[in-house]
Amino acid sequence: MFYTFRYNNGGIPHGLIKFHDSFIKEMVKCFEKGKEVKKHSKEARKAVKKALKIAKKERRKPAAMISRATGSVNRVSEEIEYARRVLWTTYKNMEAALREIEKEKVEDVIGSFENARESFEKRNFKKGGNQLRESMEKLKKKRLLKTRTALFCGVSSEVDNLKREFYGRKRTASPGQNALK
Repeated sequence: MFYTFRYNNGGIPHGLIKFHDSFIKEMVKCFEKGKEVKKHSKEARKAVKKALKIAKKERRKPAAMISRATGSVNRVSEEIEYARRVLWTTYKNMEAALREIEKEKVEDVIGSFENARESFEKRNFKKGGNQLRESMEKLKKKRLLKTRTALFCGVSSEVDNLKREFYGRKRTASPGQNALK
């Protein structure tokens, strides 16, 4: 499913659209055929089957089996909620990254242009020329040093916390135990 972004062919938006399509297909497949979902569906079906047997004999109420089936289906719901939480957190992180890139690549340069324009309007051509040269230097910069520092030098982010939580959840679950509990 995951492939490298071909951002040179159509840009990042094109790559994100292709990634979105692929990711949606994989998400649907995961909740159709995924190991955990199959396991919980099987548990729920078994519990419903037992509940039907108990109800057929009319000896006792099948409430315990129904609650077991409900619990199995709720574990799938928990997985969906966890995926939703991860998706929202990564969205916020990507949005912050785009804001940082915009600030460094667009807003700083436009600010230099505006300062140069004001200097030219005040008939200070030397200062305006210097500011234009400064803005040209900002445009030549290929590395986003401020953005990289802001994004990658943080001690911890919400996404890092989710990674730790996810891998901790997977490690604590034994083969006979559900990872979603």
